[in-house]
Amino acid sequence: MKKTIICCLLIIVFLIPAEKISAQSEIGKFFVAAGSSLDFSSFSSKWKTDYGSGDNGKSRNLELKSQVGYFVLNNISFGLEVPYIYTKTINSYETITSSSFTLVPFLKCYFGKSKVKPYLQGGMGMGWESTSYKESTSPELKVPSKIIAREIGGGLGIFLNEHCSIDIGMGYSYASDKWLDKSTNMNWNETSQGIAASIGFQICL
Repeated sequence: MKKTIICCLLIIVFLIPAEKISAQSEIGKFFVAAGSSLDFSSFSSKWKTDYGSGDNGKSRNLELKSQVGYFVLNNISFGLEVPYIYTKTINSYETITSSSFTLVPFLKCYFGKSKVKPYLQGGMGMGWESTSYKESTSPELKVPSKIIAREIGGGLGIFLNEHCSIDIGMGYSYASDKWLDKSTNMNWNETSQGIAASIGFQICL
């Protein structure tokens, strides 16, 4: 189904006249965008304390994100991305629910002058996460933490007209968060990383 949607988008864009489409990524243009990771994204997660380390296994999650940016040169933009991630993992002994909010300044570069442009994007930022641990025989434990996030990726920008485009991409992301368990005075450091496909809709102002 997803392949069919992507093929239809490509057919539509090649039927649109090329005039003025390149103006969307010209110097001085602002843009806002919204997108989501596709549901087959897969991430591995590990934990580490003062006394040992381990593997949380893998979980699936859906990421929603918004962007605002400005083209400082033709095809080159700086901006701010705001990802929100909600994850729920259920294993044999507990249920883990987490939500995170991150601010990631990024650099994005398109290539070419056609209606379908390859692009590269990279960024690094900080954020906040709240994680809830619930065991069947214990009360719920909520842990707030701070995040350092890094991401790099690329894909294709499909320019439908001078104001609207669709980005289809693939990227690698890494996040690390640290907190102190006050009940045991133990330092925790958790990292997550993985590769995910994404699709987003962009409007140029």
